[in-house]
Amino acid sequence: MIPLFKSTYSRKSILSLEKPSPPNDGPDSIFSIAKDHDLKQIVLVEDEFTGFKTALDRSKELGIQLIFGIRFNVCNDRTAEDKKSSAHKLIVFAKNDEGAKSLMKLYSLAFTESGGFLDCATLKEKWSPNL
Repeated sequence: MIPLFKSTYSRKSILSLEKPSPPNDGPDSIFSIAKDHDLKQIVLVEDEFTGFKTALDRSKELGIQLIFGIRFNVCNDRTAEDKKSSAHKLIVFAKNDEGAKSLMKLYSLAFTESGGFLDCATLKEKWSPNL
């Protein structure tokens, strides 16, 4: 079993991406938890891409495989006025470095052109074998 984490970068978690350290009064680190439980890989699902570089660097530094995904809002038509009425959540994971680039392109598209939404047609068009 591999635990799934969400960090403070998604603003919905109390877990940080700090280096492992002795317990303190601040938020627990995902990497402290991973080291304490001898985890060889972690799954990190975020709502934003802002913590990706920190998570990637920290996981490489500690020899922990990072499986990274972004949770998208997916609707029937991203150009529609009422996107929320057909919206649901979908997590897309990167399989490798090229997948991370493809994931970043999807994220950028969703937040620069569609108010944070993707639709099935766009996913189909932009999908990569590295996702």
